[in-house]
Amino acid sequence: MRLEIQHFSKIKQASVKLDGITVIAGENNTGKSTIGKILACMFNSMYKVDEKASKKKKEQIETLLRYNWENIWYHNLRKGEQRTTVNVPSRISRKRYANAAELIMAADEEGKIKIISELYNNFQNVLEDESREALCRDILEKVNGVLNLKTETVEQTLIANTFGRYFYDQMNDLYEPESEAEATLVIQGKKVHVGIKKNSEYVIEREIPIMHEAISIDSPAIMNHMNSWEYSDGLSAQDLLLLHKLSDTTEDNVVAELVAGEKMDDIMQILSEVTTGKVIKNDDGEYILADDEMHFFEIGNLSMGIKAFSIFRTLLEKGTIRENDILILDEPEIHLHPEWQLVYAELIVLLEKYLHLTILITTHSPYFLESIEAYTQKYNVDDITNYYLAQAEGKETVMKDVTGNLQPVYQLLAKPFEKLESVQMSE
Repeated sequence: MRLEIQHFSKIKQASVKLDGITVIAGENNTGKSTIGKILACMFNSMYKVDEKASKKKKEQIETLLRYNWENIWYHNLRKGEQRTTVNVPSRISRKRYANAAELIMAADEEGKIKIISELYNNFQNVLEDESREALCRDILEKVNGVLNLKTETVEQTLIANTFGRYFYDQMNDLYEPESEAEATLVIQGKKVHVGIKKNSEYVIEREIPIMHEAISIDSPAIMNHMNSWEYSDGLSAQDLLLLHKLSDTTEDNVVAELVAGEKMDDIMQILSEVTTGKVIKNDDGEYILADDEMHFFEIGNLSMGIKAFSIFRTLLEKGTIRENDILILDEPEIHLHPEWQLVYAELIVLLEKYLHLTILITTHSPYFLESIEAYTQKYNVDDITNYYLAQAEGKETVMKDVTGNLQPVYQLLAKPFEKLESVQMSE
């Protein structure tokens, strides 16, 4: 798989190979994280987008049914003398609207009007038959307006909205705003392309369906929101997806079997040694960390290092990391002691080896970079590991393929040490 980028935000040009582990190194403010966001957005905006489009239509129909029902009820409530002739909206459960919307989507014209009429039977003592029939016909017309929307149009709108959320509607080249922002995934010779013009006009082409999600881990501090994420403002789209997966109560049987099997022993052994416990729900429904002796720790009181490893342990035990998924790690070494950087690097390599993940890592640490290099060689996955250097070209960024020769990367990242040595020698 390859990700091609042209004039997207800060990235002037990039062509990044994604087969196994890909490492992007470079100084701060060189667009490393932007590559990860683009990759995450390409996958997550199009993952099961056909199902999302169908769900969006169903939700719109459900809203139409509920809005019209409640509108009539409130209108008649104001008449005073008729307020007891119709059940209050709260007594009509949301599930009833959802069920009606689902049935309508699969029904013919006659079936649709029958479903709508039955839903509005409560108004037979409030509205004349003729008025009620006219109401149902009007609702049917609106429902058909939703159903007749082209699925492709709904899908493209959903994809565009996802890009807008990920990049706060700032996708075009910051320094060449007239240029079209382009991102293209090439998977098994087939392309998935998104082009965004200055006027926010999207050109979306899909030759292959996207079958996997991308999990982005930006900071271990995200675990602090596990007990309140549904009510937390200001969280990014990537963070919300990660929190959803950390809180998911369903398990993927394939991953669960792998976790229990011998081939995952190495990973679970590493995690059990550094995390000292697992995330569980207490009697109040809140997430806490429980150690083997059932001592309980509030998530917010855990160190950043423990949180970093607990994220992986929780995702694996819940089965919300699936085989062949995309994993994006943005400078994961920041919150880790050098010794734990080694452990984290080994964990990443083993995750690729056993779950065949596509892993994109950004880093500005020569120590962490060397750790990745060493463990990919140890576990014989260095042949599917690629390295890139993010370099400034004027005010923008290009990506240089340095696979096979990491010397330019180490030289760049070693500059602060050289500066420190110079300061020490001058004293």
